[in-house]
Amino acid sequence: MIGRSAAERNLRLLAIATGFGTIIFTLLALPAIIDQAPYVQQFVYAPLTVLFCTLPVLLAPLGRWARVRTIRAVARVHTVVAGLFLVLWAVAIVAVPLTGDRGPWLLDVFASAAATAVIAWPPTVVWAYVVLSAVGGGVLRYLTEGNGNALLAVQDGVSSGAFCLFIAGLLMVTLRAGREQDAALEVALADARSAAEVESRARQRARFGSFVHDDVITSLLAAARATSSSPAIRGSAQRALTRLDTFVAVGPADGRLSSDAFEVELRSAASEIVDGVRFSGSLAAFGGVIPSPAAVAITGALGEAIRNSLRHAGQNVARVVHVTATEHAIVIEASDDGRGFDPSRIAPERLGIRTSILGRMAAVTGGSALVTSAPGGGTRVTLSWSAV
Repeated sequence: MIGRSAAERNLRLLAIATGFGTIIFTLLALPAIIDQAPYVQQFVYAPLTVLFCTLPVLLAPLGRWARVRTIRAVARVHTVVAGLFLVLWAVAIVAVPLTGDRGPWLLDVFASAAATAVIAWPPTVVWAYVVLSAVGGGVLRYLTEGNGNALLAVQDGVSSGAFCLFIAGLLMVTLRAGREQDAALEVALADARSAAEVESRARQRARFGSFVHDDVITSLLAAARATSSSPAIRGSAQRALTRLDTFVAVGPADGRLSSDAFEVELRSAASEIVDGVRFSGSLAAFGGVIPSPAAVAITGALGEAIRNSLRHAGQNVARVVHVTATEHAIVIEASDDGRGFDPSRIAPERLGIRTSILGRMAAVTGGSALVTSAPGGGTRVTLSWSAV
């Protein structure tokens, strides 16, 4: 889903896989679960069996829509239940050996607890949990075996522990890969933001310079060259020309834009990518100045929104950029009436929306972005920034 990190996506996939894996393990162990029930006191065996087998199954639906902390909470409860089951089974034994001289079925499916431990806890806790569980499994095997065969108990404990360690290690590598992907993406974003800011500043100077020369300097030149005007008027106009030329050459010293200057930026960003973009609204109500990082992020995100529309919206599409402002906030909406799309089906590796729009705006203090679309219903990108 758009906006989820790679680490979160991997965690959710592990939760779903753990849920379905537990269903398979439980079905395979069902005959042993039924056969071994008479060998343990039922007030221990029945409720802990139900909790052990059902809690991980809940992770399958939770992994799809629940909050991460809810997923982790369920996984933590399961790890506690699994450890408690090992201990209480040993305490509540009523007969030995088990049917067919088999070991407790719990040892055969304890890998599900190893999986929930990976979801629930940091790696150091997971390793300690798996090792202690292997020791507890060996002790339980010894107690239920009945003839004091310590070697068999050690073998079963080591076998169960090794399988759990393998599962835990594999899942932890998966989660770490997601975290490393997020870290690499953050570095790439930082580099892209830095490059985009440099490029945007250059474009800002060019755009504002063109605006000033086209709309202001021509008039001042006429005043400066007018033979009928007084020397004072000509001198004032010449000084204004000099000051404006200096501004165009170096840009605002504090790196901030007024609402009027920023509106010019937005109009340029909207029109330089494709012709025919209709621009409406005004930023006149905004009472402050826009810092350079915010201006760069907004114009960059707006440009990416229009480029996405150009690439994906289809032919004969109407595109509109509407700006509104309050005294302390600015909102820019870029919309089209094209073919639209389902945001939930965007592949994780497609970074145009996630990185260049959502990520760019989220990286700026006071900034946010929202992308709404539906197949056949067009697309709307809303960029918001608040100075408060």
